[in-house]
Amino acid sequence: MCRVFGMGKKNSSKTKYDLIFIDPPFNKNLIDNLLSNILRRGLLSENGKIYFEFEKKLDLKIPESLILKKKKSLGKKSYVLAEVTCLSS
Repeated sequence: MCRVFGMGKKNSSKTKYDLIFIDPPFNKNLIDNLLSNILRRGLLSENGKIYFEFEKKLDLKIPESLILKKKKSLGKKSYVLAEVTCLSS
């Protein structure tokens, strides 16, 4: 299943996703808020993963409920794959 959500769109179906891709516009400081909202809304399934891109210069703070699986940088971008370690209720 594939769905596209905007920042303001709610997950009214209560569907859980195994993998979420995030590629927000750079230089707008959106990634921290996006990650928090995904976790708060319970969009990921147990052991779900998030792949996201962000500007390399950003001081990213990974939420405690995510484990960093991979991080790569190329040019001005960083790429991260993180996995959920615990789901908040």
